[in-house]
Order: sequence, then C-alpha cells, then structure tokens
Amino acid sequence: MLTILAWIVVIVFVLFLVGVLGEIFSCLIQLIIYGILFYIVYWAINYLTDDRLHHAISNVFT
Repeated sequence: MLTILAWIVVIVFVLFLVGVLGEIFSCLIQLIIYGILFYIVYWAINYLTDDRLHHAISNVFT
C-alpha cells in the first residue's frame, strides 16, 4: 500500500515539475521570438525612414 502511494506521489511531482518547466520554457521561447521580431521591425523602420522623413513627420506633429 505504501509503495503505491509513494509511486503516485512521485509521478504527480514529476508531472508537476515537467508542467512548470514547460511553462517557463515556452515563456522564454515567446520572449525570444518577440524580441527578434521587435528588433527586425525596429531595424526595418530605421532603415526605411531617413532623416528627411523624420523631419517632415516632426514638422507635421509640432
């Protein structure tokens, strides 16, 4: 009886650990992907817009 309970506790604990680690891992992967996407978009905006466009936009908004 005791060994069955011990096995159940071990299995539940392992499943809990796997779930927590999986959540942390997926969050990290999402952060990395969003960081790369943000960097690409930021670089593209900086590359596509030059100073004249920035001056025109700032003149419109001020």
